[in-house]
Amino acid sequence: MDTCFDAYNLHRTQPGQFTSLDHHLQALAAQPYQYENPLIQSLPRDIPGIYTIGGGRQIGKTTLLKQWMAALIEEGVPADAIVFLTGELIEDHHALVEILHNHTKNQPEGRRIYIIIDEITYVKDWDKGIKFSADAFSIDSYKTVSDYCELLSTMDALFIQRALVEDKLVGAPKKARKITFTDPFIYHAIKQWIDPVAEPSERIQKDVSDPMVSSDLVEAIVSNHYSRHYPTYYIKASGEIDVAYVKDKKFWPIEVKWRNQIRPKDIKQLSKYKHCEIYAKAWERGSISSIPIIPLPLGLLSLPDEF
Repeated sequence: MDTCFDAYNLHRTQPGQFTSLDHHLQALAAQPYQYENPLIQSLPRDIPGIYTIGGGRQIGKTTLLKQWMAALIEEGVPADAIVFLTGELIEDHHALVEILHNHTKNQPEGRRIYIIIDEITYVKDWDKGIKFSADAFSIDSYKTVSDYCELLSTMDALFIQRALVEDKLVGAPKKARKITFTDPFIYHAIKQWIDPVAEPSERIQKDVSDPMVSSDLVEAIVSNHYSRHYPTYYIKASGEIDVAYVKDKKFWPIEVKWRNQIRPKDIKQLSKYKHCEIYAKAWERGSISSIPIIPLPLGLLSLPDEF
């Protein structure tokens, strides 16, 4: 390893003292309140590939990566299988390719290594270097629709909503999964990118006025809002229920009805459950077949403030 990176890789020589020697983790330890981001457990361990973490400056991306490194070591990943680089010390994509080559050559067959590159946007044409390295060094890439969806899910662009196994409160591994954009903006932006029009605002207005499109968008909004607070699924039985979130060791079904009229036959499946609610396109609270009807914005406002 180039000696200029030594100060960033103390874990390779002193893995047992990494958390006390690394200056980012030292700064974290000195804080009166410390937060362990749940993203640490979501970061990949066993799925090879190229992953990105984005965000504004000084929000803790580097500290998050250092916490992940510490977690990997604690989980038994060999310290010398983890390399931390900073783009501030890499001149261009040619240098990047050479550095990556030096760290991947002579590795035992089948050994997984973790190469973390901080501040990669400092590297001129970094994307060319990453693409070349992925091709030249046979870094696994995503090849299926499912893999792409999982990748977009880690980037908070998609929400993959699994069917609920009601007695176990977990996702059903073999049932179909719903895939929605995490924000209507992403839907409209991609639609404009795929099929550009001169006045995108007019098409957006047309979409939100369309009963089918607007209903799908609103259902996605509700499921995504709940997914930020609770494990969130849908129910697929003789009928389907849009949202079922898990709280206090039980599930709570919600049906989203973005229409002017709700008929009893529309809630046949929902009526089989206790503690169920309907989030509706309504101005006032009401009920149907003893099931509460809640104006949808009020339902979302009832979610806790904390994430």
